[in-house]
Parts: sequence; structure tokens; C-alpha cells
Amino acid sequence: MEKSLGNIISTDEIVFAPISQSFQLPACNKSVVTEIAEDFTLPDYLPEIRRLLRVTPVISIPSQYVSGNMAEFSGNLNWNILYVCGEGTLSEASFSSPYEVSADFDESDIEDTVAFIETAPENISGKVTAPRKLNIRGRLYHTVKAYGNRSASEYTAIDGDASHIKKLSKIVPSLKLVSGVDNTVELSENINLSDGENIISKRASVVINEAIPSEEGITCKGSVCLNFITGSENKKASVHERNIPFLAYVPADIEGDAWECRAYGKIDDIESEETENGTNIRVRVSIVGEAQRNQPCRITTDVFSTKHKADTSFSEISLPCSLSIGHFNFAHDGSAEIDGLSEDAEIIDVHTSARAEKVLLENGKYILLGKCKYSILYGPGKEYSVRETEFPFSCELGNGTEAPKDFSSD
Repeated sequence: MEKSLGNIISTDEIVFAPISQSFQLPACNKSVVTEIAEDFTLPDYLPEIRRLLRVTPVISIPSQYVSGNMAEFSGNLNWNILYVCGEGTLSEASFSSPYEVSADFDESDIEDTVAFIETAPENISGKVTAPRKLNIRGRLYHTVKAYGNRSASEYTAIDGDASHIKKLSKIVPSLKLVSGVDNTVELSENINLSDGENIISKRASVVINEAIPSEEGITCKGSVCLNFITGSENKKASVHERNIPFLAYVPADIEGDAWECRAYGKIDDIESEETENGTNIRVRVSIVGEAQRNQPCRITTDVFSTKHKADTSFSEISLPCSLSIGHFNFAHDGSAEIDGLSEDAEIIDVHTSARAEKVLLENGKYILLGKCKYSILYGPGKEYSVRETEFPFSCELGNGTEAPKDFSSD
């Protein structure tokens, strides 16, 4: 059977040995909810709880195990508990609890699977059940995604002369995504406190400014933003900040060029110790790096005979592609009415967390939409209290022409 070639990219002599190539396809995109119900007891060296102010979850980067059809994750959930003790001063306690998540793959016959998990806390609440005991409840929403390589085989069978058999093919883009973790980053900062002043609360967050691909992996440049509240008997609580720069190396299997990268970090542990030179704060960080690119892939669109009628069968698959990747910043400005604040209330500390909800294509731009949650610590005199408020945010990610079907963010 003779066929017009039309605008097909190429016509090649058919190769009769089986031909196979590998595509990276989505293997899993599932949401898993983990319920939290934990009871904790304060250690003896901490004062009793008079009033609970804030429960802040800090989720570590989990370790993962990927089998043939499942991804399993296990990590730690660290709790920072800020409270008012019997003397009316601030105090903090830290606890840790493990969590485990697993998700089955939707696709079979895949290899070299790369798995990811995004975890967001929701409706976290704490309740004091005794002067030295408290109960924490809430949920963790996990999004598990995985990509694996599937082989697409091509085979042609014919008796006799094969010179009349032709193949039509074209080039299409196909996603290639790799990731890795560097959990060796340890930083320290020495601070000098005034006489009688001590650290009440400490926390840190990771800011990645740049993620650079290379043949060895992903080089990440950033800083740890250290935030700590100090106080003394004769001095009201105050907040101090330090930025500690770092350079991290994330191993990843990157070959060739045209890779684009992103990275994010989580705080594994933060400790303070009194030394001869002041107070030394040590921070341990894990960095996740991801690299992706669209690489060309040749696929067969038709096989036909120029002399005889031939039967052809195909199977179609959807190949994912990358639309945008990187690090993006946005400014947030707004105001809110907070009931219950006295006229002499003074804001001491604001803890902020952002959560992305969706990505839209508007006027040729990708727009990330989500919400920022603010937890505001204030105090008239020594009567400390906390109020919470929430604002929507919008962040422009860059130019685009095709509406995204999915996204990942941290």
C-alpha cells in the first residue's frame, strides 16, 4: 500500500531487529493523610506550663525506600512548644516524633524510579493536660509523586524482501528528572548575650539563592536564617536574627547540558551551648536538589509498505514535559484587624509560613497562588499572647504559553 508522506519529519529504512528506548513517565501522584495524636511530658529541667502560646511543627526531609511498585518514606516531626511558665516568663520545649508514609504506584513495568514527597501540616493544635504534660493533634497532608523509566519496544516482522518497508518518525520532547539529598551541612554561629540574658526560643529556616548544575551534581548556594528570642528577669523578651551563608553539594546523575535546577532545605536539628566565647548555636541542615530538562526523543509514527497492504499496531502514551523551574521570591504587604490587643501591646516576634495551592497561566505568565500564615507573639508587660492571621499571596514565575497540569513547590 502506497502512502503520501505529507509533512512527516523523516522516512527511514526499517531496522528489523527489535528497537527499544526508555521514557520517564509519571508512576504515582497521590495524597496521603497522616493523623497526629501525641502526648508529651516536659523534662524536669523545664518550668511547668501555665499557658500554651504556640505549637510549631518542623518537618525533616525523610529517608525513602523505593521498591518495584511502592515508595516508602520515614522521617521525624520536630515540635517547638512556646509557652508561659508560672513566673509569667517565656519558655520553650522541643519534642520529636517519627512519621511514616507509603504510596503504591499506578504504573507497572517501570525502572529507575525517582520519588518525591511534599508534606504540609494542617489544623495543628495543642492542649495542656497537666502542668507538665500536653497533647498535640492535627494532620499531615502528604503528596507523593514518582517518575520511572518505561521501555517502549518496536518490532517488525516480514517474510521475504524488506526493501519496500518504510518507517515514519518524528522528534518529541520528553522530561528527564533527577534528584538527590545532601544531609551533611552543619553550621554554627557564636553570639554574645548580656549578663543574665538567656535564649528562650530558637528556630531557623533555609533560603536557597542559587542551584547550579554540573556533571558531578547540583551546587547550592544559600543561607540559614537563624531567629532566636532572648530574655532575662529584668529585661523583656526580644528577637535577634543571624544569616549564616553555606555552600552545599547535592549528588545527582546529570549528564549533558540544558539542565535547570531547584533546591530547598530543611532544619534537622538546632542546639545551643554556652562556651568561653559566648553562646554557640549549631544548626544541621539537609538540602534537596532537583534537576530536570526536556530532552529530544525520536518516536515512530507509522510503518508501511510501498508495495503491499500491511497491518500496523501502536500504543500511545503521554510524555510529561517541564514548563518552568527555579527559585522565586515575592513581597507580601497587608494589614489585618486583630481582636483582643490592648493599646500597650508590643509585637515581639512574627513566625510566617507559606503554602502554595495552584499555578495558573494568566496573560502569558505563570502565577503561583497560595496563602501566608502569620503567628504574632506580643506582650503588654510580661503578659505574653499569640494571635494568628492569614493572607493570600501571588507570585509570578515567568513567561509561559501552555497551562500546567501539575506543579511541585516548597
